[in-house]
Amino acid sequence: QQHAFIYSGGVMRDIGTLGGDGSNGLGVNAAGQVVGYSSASDGGQYAFLYSGGVMQNLGALGGTISQANGINATGQVVGSAWSAGNTTEHAFIYSGGVMHDLGSLGSGNSFGTAINDLGQVVGNYINGVQEHAFFYDGSQAIDIGTLGGTFAVAYGVNNSGQVFGYSDIAGATAWHA
Repeated sequence: QQHAFIYSGGVMRDIGTLGGDGSNGLGVNAAGQVVGYSSASDGGQYAFLYSGGVMQNLGALGGTISQANGINATGQVVGSAWSAGNTTEHAFIYSGGVMHDLGSLGSGNSFGTAINDLGQVVGNYINGVQEHAFFYDGSQAIDIGTLGGTFAVAYGVNNSGQVFGYSDIAGATAWHA
């Protein structure tokens, strides 16, 4: 079994699970709120928000699988969650107690990887055989393309809206930042 933890003031604290065997922490903000995913007593795996000593299940988009990947200073959470029947996975923003589906930019699956303090989200989406990075500006998701190949993933965004990640180049001969 593995459990998510938070290390602060020289002490590592186990933050537990949602009733299942394991958990994994994937993001933390300056307030000490931790996000990640945990197995649950119903057999599912759900995104969580750990705050004030309590691990909260953020649910999913109708399915039984979700994962939180990042959290900003205001406590907004980003990740991906499965639909009913666990057939499609979409990026989400969790804000104000509600998980908001960011869609898939057409067809396929999408994954939210990071969020800045303005609520702007980055990640990637799969459309057929291509996987592209996206930038969500608060109202719509924009395909930011690739470096000439068919694959790109955005891993972070700062408060100026600058995005970083990696992509394959034309001919798919190498990956570049």
